[in-house]
Amino acid sequence: MDINLYLFDLRECIESALDLVAGRAAEKQLDIAHNLDDDVPPTITRI
Repeated sequence: MDINLYLFDLRECIESALDLVAGRAAEKQLDIAHNLDDDVPPTITRI
């Protein structure tokens, strides 16, 4: 069995997800923000 590791930037992933809904939020005059604790690593490994 081979195990492949994938690295991804968690902050970029969250920001991309928020970008998907930002337009609808703006139409409703809502602001979207995120707050990640400083202890959260910038890069996550996914198996």
